[in-house]
Amino acid sequence: MANNITPEQLPDFIRDRGGIEEIRLSVVSAEEKKAESDRWANARDALTGLLYKREPIGKVVLNNDVRLPYASDVAFSYLICNKNLMTGEIDVLGALYPSSDIETRALEQFSITSLVMQHNGTNKFYEMCKQFGLNQDMVHNWMKSNGFSDDVIAKDFTRTLIRSTKSINEQGE
Repeated sequence: MANNITPEQLPDFIRDRGGIEEIRLSVVSAEEKKAESDRWANARDALTGLLYKREPIGKVVLNNDVRLPYASDVAFSYLICNKNLMTGEIDVLGALYPSSDIETRALEQFSITSLVMQHNGTNKFYEMCKQFGLNQDMVHNWMKSNGFSDDVIAKDFTRTLIRSTKSINEQGE
């Protein structure tokens, strides 16, 4: 039997897990979590592709002796930056070692903010900000910091991301 349970142990196994219905729900829940995880992975892949294709929002020139670390399981490098209030320039203060956990969280946050921005100017915008714990000003600043000069450009980017993700998800079904 699955889980190395003997027929004699089966009644205790079922009882300890809250009954057959609870066991069934936990299997369904695991399948739903896997499907949701796959959808997020597809969204990350679509976003990565879009970011690679877009015009850079800026260039960074590092000192000659500095080399960014790279890893095979990530697509991007992550810099710790600060705006120099005296010069208006962005100072690079450090670099993070590439991490798939950091990349996953960063791309999910980018995706969520992009999706919330899609509803800017509607009541749903405020609801979604609250749902995802985003400050409305932060969403608007995110738009500016990513080179989206107006709502139309930001919303177009998000629509492209949504279409790309749907296309990937439909291919996987």
